[in-house]
Amino acid sequence: MLNHTKSLIQIENPKTLYDPTQYAYSHMTRIRLKDVEEIIHIAGQGGEHLSGHMPFSFEQQCDGVFYNIQQALNIAQLDWANIAKMTILVVEHDRQKHLKLIACMRHYFQQNRFPACTLIPVQSLALPNMLIEIDATAYRFTPH
Repeated sequence: MLNHTKSLIQIENPKTLYDPTQYAYSHMTRIRLKDVEEIIHIAGQGGEHLSGHMPFSFEQQCDGVFYNIQQALNIAQLDWANIAKMTILVVEHDRQKHLKLIACMRHYFQQNRFPACTLIPVQSLALPNMLIEIDATAYRFTPH
């Protein structure tokens, strides 16, 4: 399934733009609609545990966000290669937080096949002590 997905989500980083892979994202993803069976929107995930507990550190919340997205992908029977777009919100964004985020992206998205991504620094998020939130759009493709 992974190779099939890779061929259907075309990652594009035009030579007329700088190479964004050092920051763990791609400028564009292209998907032909005739190949799409289903679009899955994963709501903004925070770093809270199943119990609702929110860790205090950004690092733990960042790990938790990616864990929670993994759980949503598992339920949809998809994997990270199915994600074409992410929006990331970070409270008091700085270099240290950016480096942690890049490390998480590199861990989950193999071979520099990063989705199109927008990182937005914000003053606060929906829950007290919430430091990061990520939503994602994934695609299930029609079997050929």
